[in-house]
Amino acid sequence: MSSTKLFLQRKNYFIIMDKDEDHPNKPYFDVACFELTKDDTFYNEIRYRETPFFIGLILLEEDPQKGNLIPFKFWKTKQNQSSQENINVNVDPTTFRLFILNAKFVVIGNHLNIPQGYELDKYQIVETETHSVQKLQMLDYLKKLEPLYEYCNSIQYKNIRNFLFCHSCKQEKKHTLIDEKTRYKNHAFYVCKSCAGKEIIRTLKKTMKISPAIKMYLRDLLNKYNDVVKVLNVFGPNFNILEHREATLVSIKKKRVKKKDEYLKKQTIYDFNLPDLLKIYYKKQNKEQLLPAQIMALEHGLLENQDELVVSATSSGKTMIGELTGISKILNNKMAIIAKKNKSSSTFKSTDDLQNLSNSQNEYIIQLGKTQSKSKMLYIVPIVALANMRNREYKEFKKIGINSVLKVGISHISKRKRSIKESGKFQNADIIVGTYEAIDIILRSGRPYLLKDVRTIVIDEIQMLSDTERGSILDGLIGRLRLYLPKAQMLYLSATISDPKGLSSHLRATLINYTDRPVPIEQHLVMCIEDGAKLKNMRNLVRSEFKIKSSYGFRGQSIVFTNSRKNTERLAEYLRENHIQSLAYHGGLDHSQRKYVEKSFEKQKISCVITTAALAAGVDFPASMVIFYNLSMGIQELTVADFEQMSGRAGRLKKHDLGKVYMLVNPGKVSAGSQSDTEDQLAVRLLKGKIEPLKLNPNEGAQYSEILAVIAMYSSKSENNSGILKTELEYYHSMLYNGEFDLDQALIYLRKNKFIEIIRNKSVARATRFGKAVAESFFSLKTAIKIRKSLITPVSEELPAPDMIELAQSLDTFNNVYVTNRILSELSIKGNQQVKSNNLFSSSVLSMVNAEHLGKKKRAHVSRRLYGVIIRWSEDIFNCTCKDKPYCECGKNNIERFIVDYRLSGLSVTEIVLELEEEYEIKIFTGDIIDYLESMINSLFSIQKIGRSVKIPAQTMLKIKDIRKIVNELIGTKKK
Repeated sequence: MSSTKLFLQRKNYFIIMDKDEDHPNKPYFDVACFELTKDDTFYNEIRYRETPFFIGLILLEEDPQKGNLIPFKFWKTKQNQSSQENINVNVDPTTFRLFILNAKFVVIGNHLNIPQGYELDKYQIVETETHSVQKLQMLDYLKKLEPLYEYCNSIQYKNIRNFLFCHSCKQEKKHTLIDEKTRYKNHAFYVCKSCAGKEIIRTLKKTMKISPAIKMYLRDLLNKYNDVVKVLNVFGPNFNILEHREATLVSIKKKRVKKKDEYLKKQTIYDFNLPDLLKIYYKKQNKEQLLPAQIMALEHGLLENQDELVVSATSSGKTMIGELTGISKILNNKMAIIAKKNKSSSTFKSTDDLQNLSNSQNEYIIQLGKTQSKSKMLYIVPIVALANMRNREYKEFKKIGINSVLKVGISHISKRKRSIKESGKFQNADIIVGTYEAIDIILRSGRPYLLKDVRTIVIDEIQMLSDTERGSILDGLIGRLRLYLPKAQMLYLSATISDPKGLSSHLRATLINYTDRPVPIEQHLVMCIEDGAKLKNMRNLVRSEFKIKSSYGFRGQSIVFTNSRKNTERLAEYLRENHIQSLAYHGGLDHSQRKYVEKSFEKQKISCVITTAALAAGVDFPASMVIFYNLSMGIQELTVADFEQMSGRAGRLKKHDLGKVYMLVNPGKVSAGSQSDTEDQLAVRLLKGKIEPLKLNPNEGAQYSEILAVIAMYSSKSENNSGILKTELEYYHSMLYNGEFDLDQALIYLRKNKFIEIIRNKSVARATRFGKAVAESFFSLKTAIKIRKSLITPVSEELPAPDMIELAQSLDTFNNVYVTNRILSELSIKGNQQVKSNNLFSSSVLSMVNAEHLGKKKRAHVSRRLYGVIIRWSEDIFNCTCKDKPYCECGKNNIERFIVDYRLSGLSVTEIVLELEEEYEIKIFTGDIIDYLESMINSLFSIQKIGRSVKIPAQTMLKIKDIRKIVNELIGTKKK
């Protein structure tokens, strides 16, 4: 027996034979032998080693004697080690017969890969002429395979199978078998997944950078369509994302379907021990049916005063969870007081109608309203907009005898006037709604007794614990409330927390973690090759959504998130130019402007709101769709927590049937706020990533400030609070979430800098007058020390008393100054480069306004208006002698001085805006000027408190006394 025959008999293999394209007119055929690892004929499944153990070439010729086909020449193909080229080595042609006879089966040609033509749909064109040519070519190809069938028949070999193999691999003399599950259409023919992917990447590389994130996205698209052309058309300029939603869909967060046994559980307000009057109220509000998160909270002790951390999606009923326990306590307490006083009880039944109560029942509700509760509810939110919204909702409880009060910071200039000294309202209020700082100032100022009757505390947006600026303040506030009100029930609410179990353990609260959404939400990723495609897709999405009406009768409305105020204005204007009603919503708007936008959206007068990611926490528009035009917050990339929070705004219970989230991404473009990550990479990370840990970086200054704040809370003479015990301070320190610092070192620092004093044999810490003033100001400790040093410095002719306005201005920086559009466009043209930012203090603008940059030659080409503006900037704004001018802080200081001087001269905020625009071609939003003046006023008052708490020179004290006069002038007689 020959060695070749023995070798082949030991092998479990099959052969693929195909027409050799190098010899189109002669019977040359490629031969490839593959080793089988699995051959399941029942399921028509085979597995094999992809690298063939034999590659060769066979020439079949007619036997002159017998007239049948025989192997005339046979070659084995090898790779030349030196040249790396393939060479053919002669093999005995008679052995070819052995190869065939010992094979498990033989595959002849790729005749199953018949030209498919084009499918007729919205974005593929039928090319019938090309298709007919391809079919003729296929017939010619099949005819050339006939000698192989004839030869197999002559040696009586019948085990011929039909398999499809990759058309592209075949061109490279490779053979990759494919089937219905592994085949991908590429124009007319089927190819393997590898070739399909390579073809897509090769084509797209011409127009975009292919990142690993893009490759993942392309892989998913290819798996979805199994068609190269369809994938490529997703990136085409005419691709319609509305007609092909499946192309951009990356995930669906569905509404959970209840199991059969869940329908037997308690589900309505009537299944729980709530006051009948509250049931009547909820019946009127159509809130009889409880949501899953609410049921879970109730079943885990909500009505038994159990502290709870509630983590669930937007619109899942978190706010009502606070009401269920808080309002119940208020009503039960008020009713008990009335019963004790009048020896009468409530006559309400849960079946009563709030609109048709008897006279005695209405009189009872009036009596409830006049009764001061001893079980109040405190609802704390991060920003004023949310506080206003919650207070409007709670005003409705007036119908059942419950009063609410709003507690936000004082507003001296805008129409929103709320005094933090309205203690009388506190006495009558059953529900107190306030911002973190507005509630905290009550504690820091040594007046916690104003909250002594609070029995339910709701902390909304608890994920703010990780906020760089306010996380420590919230952390300290929670600790102070828990310390002063140990019997109060604490409820913490959030839609996005990375480690809810860890946080609930620290807060000693039961975790209510409901991950399903009450409204299903679709997430879409749209690749836009250029900004023009982004604009077009945004326009089409917003317009289409507004045409859709939900089953509840509400139109679809959109929130578009972008990364700057400039973009909010630009995108809103673009949509309006395309006859789509939209408004910008950002921090530069004043209170009345924001209210106008909010009301317009609420009444469905506009299709869309364009806002910044920075306002995401305060945006509570009931939108059905959220569009991410950018994936950054200013110059910072969005975090996964940010993305989840913002995405959660899409789809509102009892308003929409479906929420939609669209991410508009420019593949290959470096994301704003990133040094290297492209928009597509960031998008994939946001979609696939996990929410970041809820942790702040160590900041001893901020942490020490919270220790000072709690000491100040117990240092009020009016309440005989002469300090806090060291043991209580240690307990407070243990409650801090960001409490990883040495308490003793904090006390040493505070004492050394005269913020506190240690008394009673070192067992009690008490705030000094200076320490109390600092705690009430919310100044950082370093800033407070700087102010004190400035105030106590001896006065002389060479060193006069400090200017209070300059001192207040040094505490903060005003950055929201923008160049008008016409000057910005001229700067771009004359500077021969695109100015990316319209902020006056951005490097791209400052580099243009530098006189040396313009040069004498360029100056001749600058318009008279632009040249005049730059001269005024140089003379009035950037007029210092600093080496790094105009990149120093002097320009910002001058703008701040302009605003204050204009205000002191009697100009209204609107007039200041117009004056700056006319004189200097700079734009400042009215809301920013109001916020700046409010900040100035608060800083001046805080400086005044500090000045009165320490010993200062007489001349400086005169300046301190003048602060009230300065503030009155800053407030002015004009409101706007």
